[in-house]
Amino acid sequence: MKNQIQTNIQKKIFILCFVAYTLAYVGRVNLSIALPIMEQSGQFNISLLGMIGTAFFWVYAVGQLINGRLGDKIRLDLFIFTGLFVSSICNILFGFTTITSLLIILWAINGLFQSMLWGPMMRIISRVYPEDKRKNAGLAMFAACILGYLLVYLGLTKVMVNGYQFAFIIPGALLLVFSFVWLISNRKINVVKHIEKSPTSYGKLLGEKIVILLIIFCIPLGFLREGVLLFTPLYLVKTFDVPFHTIMSQAILIPLFNFGGVIIARYLSQKITNIHRVIAIMFTMGLISLVSIFMFAKINLTLAVFLISICSASFYGTTSLVTSTIPIRHKHTSTLAGLLDFFIYFGAGLSGFTILLIS
Repeated sequence: MKNQIQTNIQKKIFILCFVAYTLAYVGRVNLSIALPIMEQSGQFNISLLGMIGTAFFWVYAVGQLINGRLGDKIRLDLFIFTGLFVSSICNILFGFTTITSLLIILWAINGLFQSMLWGPMMRIISRVYPEDKRKNAGLAMFAACILGYLLVYLGLTKVMVNGYQFAFIIPGALLLVFSFVWLISNRKINVVKHIEKSPTSYGKLLGEKIVILLIIFCIPLGFLREGVLLFTPLYLVKTFDVPFHTIMSQAILIPLFNFGGVIIARYLSQKITNIHRVIAIMFTMGLISLVSIFMFAKINLTLAVFLISICSASFYGTTSLVTSTIPIRHKHTSTLAGLLDFFIYFGAGLSGFTILLIS
């Protein structure tokens, strides 16, 4: 009976975390599908749009350092509520704003408060689930990113016929509502706020050789993964002379392949005991497909989307291992997840800056 009650609590907490992160992801990757419409509106140029994406990435990265460590030290139900709530306000205001400087500031603030979510949620999962179930729960949580992309590509592209602003207002409204669902539900379950604290310093983590190697690896991973994901819609629109809705109807393959990438990463991690070898395999697959994009993508739209999908899936599967499987095994889950995410999004910020240089 006690085991059944514990299992029910695990399921409820997982669902809350999963839905929260799915909606949060919608409230950040919505920018990628809005970019082409924002540029075509004549109100913005590509350099500005690159600055908005870069502002998010780098502020999010710094926020991971701060909030990842805080996630091992403080009460998490209120902490995550704050992240969801402020992100919702930033999205709503972004949809009603056309002032360049304000757009950059709003998306940077969105990045700061979104950084309050992943590390703490990994800590919750690692403490609520027994050790033998943590890895699968962590990888399953990463599927929230995939679902977030699916909702953006399937849903938000349709509502943007009335203006790109709806790609921000609607996710903002959903986040606003769910932030209170999160808070009220967690108070009823009364488990998350009692999770024990496990503070540590970054100095101690950096004393672990494997952490140093992962940090070095995370920079190019973030550069490639987020560069591919953020600017794919814009690249396809500029490369192929077809309507935007036609491009997005094919681009739905990308998040579907991303889910496949996470599944493959999970499968390989079960077959190969050395998790770092699995990471190397997935990343190499991504590099090979990236070279194929440069060589063959301009032949036609379908081939371009297919190659980009394989590339994105490989890097997504790699990231799922780096930011969930590895931290969830560590005592200081949130701090390590925040540290690794910092360097992933530092690399992602470089990808946005590169767009500024080549535009």
